[in-house]
Amino acid sequence: MLKSVLVAMGKKKRFSKQLFSDNDSPAREAGIKYWESMGYMAVPNHDQYGPDLVVITESERFYSEVEIKRVWSGETFQYDTLQIPERKRKFVGLDLPCTFMVFNNEQTHAFLCEGSTLIASPLVEVPNRYVYEGEYFFQVPIKELKLVRVPV
Repeated sequence: MLKSVLVAMGKKKRFSKQLFSDNDSPAREAGIKYWESMGYMAVPNHDQYGPDLVVITESERFYSEVEIKRVWSGETFQYDTLQIPERKRKFVGLDLPCTFMVFNNEQTHAFLCEGSTLIASPLVEVPNRYVYEGEYFFQVPIKELKLVRVPV
């Protein structure tokens, strides 16, 4: 009974200091580099539980949540959908809009995904090496995303 309740609720991936240190700083740096190349100012969000970056121009402010997809190398993405963890849903509907950025392994390319696109995408359970059951991901169609190049 308890197992079925946990599966229905969706299990949470445990926090890993190692994964965080391997991926968080490089993703934030790549996000800042990209947004600044587009003429925006991007700064780390002081809310450690909020989206990673606050992006600012003279006329707008928004959040950017960044991550690295280590299985993606080079410019070409080998799948029809991009999986974004369901737990990131909490960043949609905050005081500012949120753009999700998913970088390739080298942080030379990224997909941009708006919050509205994320929550309109199918939600599926995906077993993986961190959580064998009960972890859900949005499967966002690649055709709904914008592929961008990160300046060197």
